[in-house]
Amino acid sequence: MKNITRIISFLWSFKWLALASIMLGVATFSSSIGLMMTSALLISKAALHPNIAELSLAIVGVRFFGISRAAFRYLERLVTHQVTFLVSEKLRVQFYNSIEPLIPAKFQFRKSGDLLKRVIEDVESVELVHSRLLVPYSSAFIISLGLTGIYYRFDPSFALIVFCGVFTGCVVVPAFSFSVGLRYGKRVSSLQGELNNMIIDYVQGMPELVTYGLLDAHKEKITAVSDKLLVLQKKNSHLLSVGENLVTFVMYATVFALMISVAPLVSSGTISGLLVAPILLGVMAGFEVIIPLTSAAQFIPQVDKAAGELFEVIDTQIDEPKGALDELSYIEFADAEFAYTSDSENVLKSFDLKVNRGESVIISGPSGVGKSTIVNLIYKFWELNRGSISFGNSDSSHYGTDEIGKFVSAVSQKPYLFNSTIRENIMVANSNASDAEVNEALNLACAFDFVGKLENGLDTYVGEHGSEFSGGECRRLAIARTILSDKEFLIFDEPTAD
Repeated sequence: MKNITRIISFLWSFKWLALASIMLGVATFSSSIGLMMTSALLISKAALHPNIAELSLAIVGVRFFGISRAAFRYLERLVTHQVTFLVSEKLRVQFYNSIEPLIPAKFQFRKSGDLLKRVIEDVESVELVHSRLLVPYSSAFIISLGLTGIYYRFDPSFALIVFCGVFTGCVVVPAFSFSVGLRYGKRVSSLQGELNNMIIDYVQGMPELVTYGLLDAHKEKITAVSDKLLVLQKKNSHLLSVGENLVTFVMYATVFALMISVAPLVSSGTISGLLVAPILLGVMAGFEVIIPLTSAAQFIPQVDKAAGELFEVIDTQIDEPKGALDELSYIEFADAEFAYTSDSENVLKSFDLKVNRGESVIISGPSGVGKSTIVNLIYKFWELNRGSISFGNSDSSHYGTDEIGKFVSAVSQKPYLFNSTIRENIMVANSNASDAEVNEALNLACAFDFVGKLENGLDTYVGEHGSEFSGGECRRLAIARTILSDKEFLIFDEPTAD
């Protein structure tokens, strides 16, 4: 629950809009109750064939509550959605700002499906806290108090009956739904994450699955997890309907109890018979605000888990150095040691290297010796366990990744091409580059000839992950992009691998 409390604290920046949406919700349900009670009173009076003047007030009341209910509902939806969008914007920006410095070091052992779930599904769940939890519960609390007060004016026994009914509907039944959500909600969330990971593996690894005849086996695994998820969702949905039916039962039980209580008072003339229908139908209208609490309570464990996963990232803070790097004359590793985890062997041990600006240096060795690790350490994706890295005369600890990127550009082992044109992919390195500069970079990367033979040339789309081209062609485009960056230090990690 502490995670939901933190999400609600996000609303403090928009407290007046949030309060407005709650009050508009109260006004909507109040108008609904007023409409039902005045309509019942109008019909009861009309059955006695009175003078039309005696019905005028009830007629005006029906018109007023009918129009105001629609108006308040529209405004409540408008303001509530605005608050939801503002919370979503703030949460997404904060999540992105928190996760950007953590990649890849803090997420090296996490699956991309898990990260995708947090970015999309968890954020979508959390952003609904205001509309699915705060507004319904606040409105129900205020309406319940108001309804109890109104019925107290009729008779204290009516108020007691109404209070028992709304308390059962607002607290007891939602508590049952909450226990159901606690039992199934987190399991559903976990299975959704597992299913996302399996589907991503299926799509991205399809060539290998087809090659080794494992496509059907992987499909069966996905189907098995999907079936488990569907079973849990069906149970969850079934128990949700049970909770909603319980609220409906409580509503009719409250109406029946009121009917029993009001009959003697009507017989004795204490209450006019014309008020029987408004009294009974008013309670039914009041339960309109209580019924959604069942699904809201079931939603709590799910959103609490989603919020916890988001805050796990947001709360993982690293101190990003703020130093400014004016120039970079050399990069030096001194007695460097590094291991990816505390229980793994050192990838680098007593490693020394100095590269001056303008020098060409080749680092060779078998796979796993740490060549790519050197690139990651230069960019500060990871930190050394021992030793130091110097940028010129200053230690690397003074500078952040963005500052280092002003002087260093690299082609990684698995260069990423965006699903866009060749021109846009290469100009990522220099958005102000001219076509002549782009072509020169392509020429130096030995890519100018094959790009020139394409029908659309630089405006050819490369496809997702460069799917329209071979691995070697994609790598040459990535090399051209790095060349176009025109940085002091260019790093090529196995540039001829493809």
